[in-house]
Amino acid sequence: MNFQFQICRYFFLVMAIVASGHLSAQSARALFSTDSGTKMSNQSAEKKPEKNVPQKTSYAGLQYTIFQRLDQEKSVKVSPSKKFKSGDQIKVVVTSNKKGILTAINISSDGEVSVLSEQSLKAGAEVTVPSKGFLKFVGKTGVEQLIFVLSEAPFSKQKQVNNNIVESLSEACGSKNVAARGLVVDDAAGNQFSVLDNSGKCGTSSASTRSLVVEIEEDSGYGVLPVGDLSSGALLTLKLKLVHE
Repeated sequence: MNFQFQICRYFFLVMAIVASGHLSAQSARALFSTDSGTKMSNQSAEKKPEKNVPQKTSYAGLQYTIFQRLDQEKSVKVSPSKKFKSGDQIKVVVTSNKKGILTAINISSDGEVSVLSEQSLKAGAEVTVPSKGFLKFVGKTGVEQLIFVLSEAPFSKQKQVNNNIVESLSEACGSKNVAARGLVVDDAAGNQFSVLDNSGKCGTSSASTRSLVVEIEEDSGYGVLPVGDLSSGALLTLKLKLVHE
Protein backbone atom coordinates (compact mmCIF):
# COMPACT_ATOMS: atom_id res chain seq x y z
CA MET A 1 0.00 0.00 0.00
CA ASN A 2 1.19 3.48 -0.79
CA PHE A 3 -0.16 6.94 -0.16
CA GLN A 4 -1.12 9.02 -3.14
CA PHE A 5 0.19 12.39 -2.08
CA GLN A 6 -1.98 15.30 -3.14
CA ILE A 7 0.73 17.68 -1.97
CA CYS A 8 4.41 16.80 -1.75
CA ARG A 9 5.15 18.10 1.69
CA TYR A 10 5.22 16.22 4.95
CA PHE A 11 6.68 16.53 8.35
CA PHE A 12 8.60 14.03 10.54
CA LEU A 13 9.22 15.49 13.98
CA VAL A 14 12.32 15.46 16.12
CA MET A 15 13.26 17.15 19.44
CA ALA A 16 15.53 16.76 22.46
CA ILE A 17 15.36 18.63 25.75
CA VAL A 18 17.44 18.56 28.93
CA ALA A 19 16.20 19.38 32.43
CA SER A 20 15.44 17.56 35.66
CA GLY A 21 12.23 15.81 36.64
CA HIS A 22 10.40 13.06 38.49
CA LEU A 23 7.47 11.02 37.24
CA SER A 24 4.02 12.31 38.17
CA ALA A 25 0.82 10.36 38.69
CA GLN A 26 -1.03 12.83 36.47
CA SER A 27 -2.35 11.77 33.06
CA ALA A 28 -0.24 12.23 29.94
CA ARG A 29 -2.71 14.80 28.65
CA ALA A 30 -2.54 16.84 31.87
CA LEU A 31 1.26 16.76 31.94
CA PHE A 32 1.42 17.71 28.26
CA SER A 33 -0.93 20.66 28.75
CA THR A 34 0.77 21.86 31.93
CA ASP A 35 4.13 22.22 30.18
CA SER A 36 2.83 23.60 26.87
CA GLY A 37 4.86 26.66 26.01
CA THR A 38 7.96 25.78 28.04
CA LYS A 39 11.15 26.57 26.16
CA MET A 40 14.03 24.18 25.67
CA SER A 41 16.87 24.65 28.11
CA ASN A 42 20.40 23.39 28.52
CA GLN A 43 21.06 21.85 31.92
CA SER A 44 24.58 23.24 32.07
CA ALA A 45 23.24 26.77 31.64
CA GLU A 46 20.62 26.51 34.38
CA LYS A 47 21.10 27.79 37.90
CA LYS A 48 21.64 25.18 40.57
CA PRO A 49 18.43 24.53 42.55
CA GLU A 50 18.30 25.79 46.10
CA LYS A 51 18.62 23.17 48.79
CA ASN A 52 15.40 21.81 50.34
CA VAL A 53 13.26 23.70 47.79
CA PRO A 54 10.96 21.39 45.74
CA GLN A 55 11.67 21.73 42.03
CA LYS A 56 8.87 21.77 39.47
CA THR A 57 9.05 18.81 37.11
CA SER A 58 8.99 19.68 33.42
CA TYR A 59 7.70 17.26 30.77
CA ALA A 60 8.43 16.84 27.07
CA GLY A 61 5.65 15.46 24.97
CA LEU A 62 3.78 14.98 21.70
CA GLN A 63 0.08 15.01 20.95
CA TYR A 64 -1.38 13.55 17.75
CA THR A 65 -4.84 13.57 16.15
CA ILE A 66 -5.99 11.94 12.91
CA PHE A 67 -8.67 13.59 10.75
CA GLN A 68 -10.57 11.86 7.94
CA ARG A 69 -12.01 13.78 5.02
CA LEU A 70 -15.76 13.35 4.50
CA ASP A 71 -16.27 15.72 1.57
CA GLN A 72 -14.82 18.88 0.02
CA GLU A 73 -15.79 20.99 3.03
CA LYS A 74 -15.59 18.72 6.07
CA SER A 75 -13.17 16.44 7.90
CA VAL A 76 -13.71 14.77 11.28
CA LYS A 77 -11.50 13.45 14.07
CA VAL A 78 -11.26 9.65 14.05
CA SER A 79 -9.96 7.03 16.46
CA PRO A 80 -6.18 6.45 16.31
CA SER A 81 -6.94 2.74 15.98
CA LYS A 82 -9.22 3.15 12.94
CA LYS A 83 -8.45 0.99 9.90
CA PHE A 84 -8.74 2.64 6.51
CA LYS A 85 -9.98 1.51 3.11
CA SER A 86 -8.85 2.40 -0.40
CA GLY A 87 -9.97 5.90 -1.27
CA ASP A 88 -10.02 7.15 2.33
CA GLN A 89 -8.26 10.48 2.82
CA ILE A 90 -6.65 11.64 6.08
CA LYS A 91 -4.39 14.22 7.64
CA VAL A 92 -2.47 14.07 10.93
CA VAL A 93 -2.10 17.01 13.30
CA VAL A 94 0.83 16.80 15.74
CA THR A 95 1.69 19.23 18.54
CA SER A 96 4.82 19.46 20.67
CA ASN A 97 4.69 21.21 24.03
CA LYS A 98 8.35 22.21 23.60
CA LYS A 99 10.23 24.39 21.17
CA GLY A 100 12.54 22.41 18.88
CA ILE A 101 13.38 21.15 15.40
CA LEU A 102 10.82 19.07 13.50
CA THR A 103 11.66 16.72 10.66
CA ALA A 104 9.32 14.42 8.69
CA ILE A 105 9.87 10.85 7.37
CA ASN A 106 7.45 8.40 5.75
CA ILE A 107 7.97 4.64 5.53
CA SER A 108 5.68 3.05 2.95
CA SER A 109 4.25 -0.46 3.21
CA ASP A 110 6.85 -1.44 0.59
CA GLY A 111 9.63 -0.28 2.93
CA GLU A 112 10.50 2.85 0.96
CA VAL A 113 11.86 5.57 3.23
CA SER A 114 11.48 9.27 2.45
CA VAL A 115 12.95 12.10 4.50
CA LEU A 116 10.36 14.72 3.66
CA SER A 117 11.13 17.94 5.47
CA GLU A 118 12.55 19.73 8.49
CA GLN A 119 11.49 22.91 10.26
CA SER A 120 11.65 24.85 13.51
CA LEU A 121 8.66 24.54 15.82
CA LYS A 122 7.43 26.91 18.51
CA ALA A 123 6.15 25.39 21.73
CA GLY A 124 2.47 24.58 21.42
CA ALA A 125 2.37 25.02 17.63
CA GLU A 126 0.46 22.52 15.49
CA VAL A 127 1.99 20.76 12.50
CA THR A 128 -0.34 19.26 9.91
CA VAL A 129 0.76 16.34 7.76
CA PRO A 130 0.47 17.08 4.90
CA SER A 131 0.54 20.87 5.23
CA LYS A 132 -2.12 21.12 2.50
CA GLY A 133 -4.48 18.56 1.05
CA PHE A 134 -4.83 15.00 2.36
CA LEU A 135 -3.10 11.62 2.27
CA LYS A 136 -5.09 9.15 0.16
CA PHE A 137 -4.94 5.37 0.61
CA VAL A 138 -4.44 3.70 -2.78
CA GLY A 139 -2.94 0.53 -4.21
CA LYS A 140 -1.82 -2.51 -2.23
CA THR A 141 -3.07 -2.85 1.32
CA GLY A 142 -0.67 -2.86 4.26
CA VAL A 143 0.70 -0.53 6.93
CA GLU A 144 1.93 2.97 6.18
CA GLN A 145 4.16 4.55 8.82
CA LEU A 146 4.52 8.21 9.70
CA ILE A 147 7.20 8.90 12.30
CA PHE A 148 7.25 12.05 14.40
CA VAL A 149 10.28 13.01 16.47
CA LEU A 150 11.48 16.07 18.40
CA SER A 151 15.14 17.24 18.64
CA GLU A 152 17.21 20.23 19.60
CA ALA A 153 19.25 20.17 16.36
CA PRO A 154 18.53 19.30 12.70
CA PHE A 155 19.77 15.94 11.43
CA SER A 156 18.00 15.20 8.13
CA LYS A 157 21.24 15.61 6.15
CA GLN A 158 23.03 13.04 8.34
CA LYS A 159 22.27 9.89 6.36
CA GLN A 160 23.60 7.48 9.00
CA VAL A 161 21.39 9.01 11.71
CA ASN A 162 18.35 8.71 9.44
CA ASN A 163 19.19 5.07 8.72
CA ASN A 164 19.67 4.34 12.43
CA ILE A 165 16.30 5.86 13.31
CA VAL A 166 14.46 3.80 10.72
CA GLU A 167 16.27 0.62 11.74
CA SER A 168 15.71 1.20 15.47
CA LEU A 169 11.99 1.85 15.09
CA SER A 170 11.54 -1.01 12.64
CA GLU A 171 13.08 -3.42 15.15
CA ALA A 172 10.99 -1.96 18.00
CA CYS A 173 13.59 -0.78 20.52
CA GLY A 174 13.16 -2.59 23.78
CA SER A 175 11.76 -5.84 22.44
CA LYS A 176 15.25 -7.35 22.54
CA ASN A 177 17.12 -4.81 24.65
CA VAL A 178 16.05 -5.16 28.28
CA ALA A 179 17.80 -1.92 29.26
CA ALA A 180 15.78 0.04 26.70
CA ARG A 181 12.32 -1.31 27.48
CA GLY A 182 11.44 1.62 29.74
CA LEU A 183 12.02 3.95 26.78
CA VAL A 184 9.47 2.28 24.48
CA VAL A 185 5.72 2.36 25.16
CA ASP A 186 2.78 1.53 22.87
CA ASP A 187 -0.49 3.39 23.39
CA ALA A 188 -3.93 1.75 23.26
CA ALA A 189 -4.04 2.14 19.47
CA GLY A 190 -0.69 0.39 18.98
CA ASN A 191 1.20 3.56 18.09
CA GLN A 192 4.64 3.77 19.66
CA PHE A 193 6.50 6.40 21.65
CA SER A 194 10.27 5.84 21.97
CA VAL A 195 13.46 7.55 23.10
CA LEU A 196 16.53 7.17 20.87
CA ASP A 197 20.05 8.43 21.50
CA ASN A 198 21.60 11.26 19.47
CA SER A 199 22.82 8.80 16.83
CA GLY A 200 19.30 7.47 16.27
CA LYS A 201 19.96 4.16 18.04
CA CYS A 202 17.95 2.56 20.84
CA GLY A 203 18.52 4.32 24.14
CA THR A 204 19.19 2.68 27.48
CA SER A 205 17.30 3.08 30.71
CA SER A 206 17.43 2.09 34.35
CA ALA A 207 14.32 1.28 36.38
CA SER A 208 14.21 4.83 37.71
CA THR A 209 13.84 6.31 34.23
CA ARG A 210 11.07 4.05 32.96
CA SER A 211 8.75 7.01 32.90
CA LEU A 212 7.12 7.36 29.50
CA VAL A 213 3.44 8.12 30.11
CA VAL A 214 0.97 7.59 27.24
CA GLU A 215 -2.78 7.71 26.84
CA ILE A 216 -5.57 8.27 24.34
CA GLU A 217 -8.28 10.71 25.34
CA GLU A 218 -11.06 12.11 23.14
CA ASP A 219 -9.47 10.40 20.11
CA SER A 220 -6.13 12.20 20.55
CA GLY A 221 -2.95 10.43 21.61
CA TYR A 222 -0.44 11.81 24.13
CA GLY A 223 3.05 10.72 25.15
CA VAL A 224 5.22 12.55 27.71
CA LEU A 225 8.21 11.98 29.96
CA PRO A 226 10.26 14.13 32.35
CA VAL A 227 12.81 16.07 30.33
CA GLY A 228 15.44 14.97 32.84
CA ASP A 229 15.03 11.44 31.47
CA LEU A 230 16.27 12.60 28.10
CA SER A 231 20.03 12.72 27.93
CA SER A 232 21.60 15.52 25.89
CA GLY A 233 20.80 15.16 22.22
CA ALA A 234 18.27 12.34 22.69
CA LEU A 235 15.35 11.98 20.27
CA LEU A 236 11.74 11.62 21.41
CA THR A 237 9.84 9.77 18.68
CA LEU A 238 6.28 8.81 17.80
CA LYS A 239 5.56 6.12 15.21
CA LEU A 240 2.04 6.05 13.75
CA LYS A 241 1.00 2.81 12.05
CA LEU A 242 -1.80 3.55 9.60
CA VAL A 243 -3.55 0.33 8.53
CA HIS A 244 -4.96 0.07 4.98
CA GLU A 245 -7.19 -2.97 4.54
